[in-house]
Amino acid sequence: MEKNEWLSSIARVKKNLHKKVKQIILCTLVGFISVAQADIAVIVNPVNSGVSLKMSDVQAIFLGLQTKLPNGATVVPFDQAEGQAIRQTFYQLVAGKNSVEMKTYWSRLNFTGRATPPTVLSDSNAVRAKVASDKNAIGYVDASLAKNTDSVSIALLIPTH
Repeated sequence: MEKNEWLSSIARVKKNLHKKVKQIILCTLVGFISVAQADIAVIVNPVNSGVSLKMSDVQAIFLGLQTKLPNGATVVPFDQAEGQAIRQTFYQLVAGKNSVEMKTYWSRLNFTGRATPPTVLSDSNAVRAKVASDKNAIGYVDASLAKNTDSVSIALLIPTH
């Protein structure tokens, strides 16, 4: 290989490498933007609008350890569908568990008969509709769906950033 061919070959490799690095950086930035999520609102029916929950209350309710709100009202938790980004974020923030750890947790409790997992609904809109129509329901949704509405009441706002 001649010196000029060799230099030309190196220049092509350098140009292609530079283009690949740009693509990787762009994909990474797009990934971060798509993962970014709004705050999560833990919502209850307006009948329980005076209830303010602590993170420990939410954790106990969604881990099947508590079935009542601080005001004494019975509460039934509703979950988002598996694979929903909000579900992953919620359990990581509230329970410190990922989806595999949550499956293991519920398998163990369900098997022993100590508790059953929350009923799963398809998405935030379905959870909001259920909570709005059931005075005992509690769920979590993208905070933007719970603000400026009388159909549900925010019991706890969980920042995601």
